[in-house]
Amino acid sequence: EPAALAAPAEFPASATSAPASAPTRPAKRPKTAAPAAAVAWTLRLGACVDAAACLLDESRGLACSHAKQVACFDPATGAVRWTARIGDAGDQSDVLEDASIEATCVVSKGLAFVGSYDGCLYAISTEDGSVKWTYRCGGPIKRAAVIVDGDVVFGAHDRRVRRVDADGALVWASDDLRGAVYASPVVAGSVVVAATTGGGAAHGLDVSTGATVWRYRATRAPIFARPTAAGDAVVFGDVA
Repeated sequence: EPAALAAPAEFPASATSAPASAPTRPAKRPKTAAPAAAVAWTLRLGACVDAAACLLDESRGLACSHAKQVACFDPATGAVRWTARIGDAGDQSDVLEDASIEATCVVSKGLAFVGSYDGCLYAISTEDGSVKWTYRCGGPIKRAAVIVDGDVVFGAHDRRVRRVDADGALVWASDDLRGAVYASPVVAGSVVVAATTGGGAAHGLDVSTGATVWRYRATRAPIFARPTAAGDAVVFGDVA
C-alpha cells in the first residue's frame, strides 16, 4: 500500500481552528463606583433662586433671588462680598411675596444690570452693591437684558422692548408688540429679535431706532425661550 501523505506543515493533523466569524467576548472590567459629589459651600439668599449666576471673574460672582436680593460672592468659597436689595422702587402690584428677581444679571463697565417684578431695571455697582440708577417701565422684567455697544436692551411684560444707555437714559422704546416680552432679546446683526407670549410672534427691531423691521408668527402659541441667531437665520420654538 502507498504510504499515507503527511499533513502540510501549516496545518498540522492535530490542529483545530475556529471559524473566522466566531465572536469573542471582551474581558469583564471590574465595576468601580462613581465618585460621590461633595458640596463645597452653600449660599442662602432668603428665597428661591430662579436665575443663573453671573461670573464677573475668577473671584467674583453675582446671584439673585426672589427675596429681592443680589449677592456678590466668591465662587471658590461662597463668601459674600456684598448684598444689595432691589425690587422696591417700582410698582408692587405684580410683586408677589415670594417672587421678585427672576432675571440673570448682565455686566458692563463696572455695572450689573438686572430687572425685577416691580417693572424696574436696576444698575448696581459691582464694587460695593450700591444702586446707581433705576429705569422704570410698565411691567415686570423677568429675563436678562443684553448689552449693545455699552447700552442695555431688555424686554418687559408691558409688551415693549427698550434700549437705555449706561446712565439710564432712554435711547428708544419699541411700539406695542401685542404680547408680553418674557424671553431675553437677542441681537442678530443690525436687528434686535424679541419674542412675545401673547400672539406668539418673533419681532425684528432696528437696533439703532427700535423700529419694527419684520414680524413673523407661525402658530400663535406663546414663545417663552430666547431666540437664537444662526447666521442669517433666527431659530426659536413655541409651546404649540
